[in-house]
Amino acid sequence: MDHKYFLHFSFLAVLLGVFSILSPEANTSGQVISTSPSGTFSGLALLGLVAFTLILVNQYTVRVGEAYRLTNAVSRFPDLKRYARKAGQSEEMNRQFSHLARELKKGNTEAGLGKPGHVKGTDVFYLRADNGARLFYHMVGESTFEIVAEADKPSEDAVINSVRKHYTREWVG
Repeated sequence: MDHKYFLHFSFLAVLLGVFSILSPEANTSGQVISTSPSGTFSGLALLGLVAFTLILVNQYTVRVGEAYRLTNAVSRFPDLKRYARKAGQSEEMNRQFSHLARELKKGNTEAGLGKPGHVKGTDVFYLRADNGARLFYHMVGESTFEIVAEADKPSEDAVINSVRKHYTREWVG
């Protein structure tokens, strides 16, 4: 079962259980929603509460998948754009860049080989894939990562030097 629907059914089951325990119309026959006119309001209230809960759960599960926004600034500087083009010539390398970007969008700053690298003197970090893909990024705003460079393992040092040249700032960290 899809995780999203599992959460919906779980919340629904808990909600119905709590309502059946607390409902003044609950009796030994197990009837929770009364068929009498006086019980109509509590039945509608239960249905409204269930609908509201499902909407909240749906909103929560949608946001968990993509917690951050990504922007791409690779073409801002010609040298970084050239390195990214060279690194992106391989289909496998492009797949790894896409994978690292998807993980970063989820907020996973330790995707790939684990602990991210850091370009000293800047606020730029980079994710490393096992095939040599390197994705350089920094945070802009509260919930946006900006991708500033892409590189392969052989050009990593040159890209780090270029990133340092373009993104050096007074940064404490």
